[in-house]
Amino acid sequence: MGFVERKLQEAVNKISEWGKKNGFQISSQKTVAIHFCRRRGLHLDPKLLLHDCTIPIVRDAKYLGLILDSKLTFKPHVNYLKRKCIQSLNIIKILSAPYDVPETSTLLKVYKALIRSKQDYGCVVYGFASKSVLKALDTVHHQGLRLSLGAFRTSPIQSICVQ
Repeated sequence: MGFVERKLQEAVNKISEWGKKNGFQISSQKTVAIHFCRRRGLHLDPKLLLHDCTIPIVRDAKYLGLILDSKLTFKPHVNYLKRKCIQSLNIIKILSAPYDVPETSTLLKVYKALIRSKQDYGCVVYGFASKSVLKALDTVHHQGLRLSLGAFRTSPIQSICVQ
């Protein structure tokens, strides 16, 4: 781990020097490090410095909209994504009110724009999570399809997917 820590510190120093040379100031308050390892307590966290300040080691970090956790289970990201999609489902619920229902194609476009776009972003990365973690997103997907198509809550998902 000592060798890895030295190499990481060299990389941080090179990035910092490059930033100074090109007019960028890397903030030591916003910078965090994350140690990816599935085994608990196998390796100690490295001690890295940026501008004579210790870079804090965190258990999960948001990077380009994806929440990466130290064990790469993607459970925090999937839970966050589910909360955001449920908020967007409320818009579809309002639009699909029984007194003024727009066409099914319009509701499907709204569903794809508000919910599917969020689920599709980063799925190449978080798609490797376990099936039990990803299953949390299925309920949101199924509910969105049911609302968009005007189907009953008890409608089987296989028949909804055919439509």
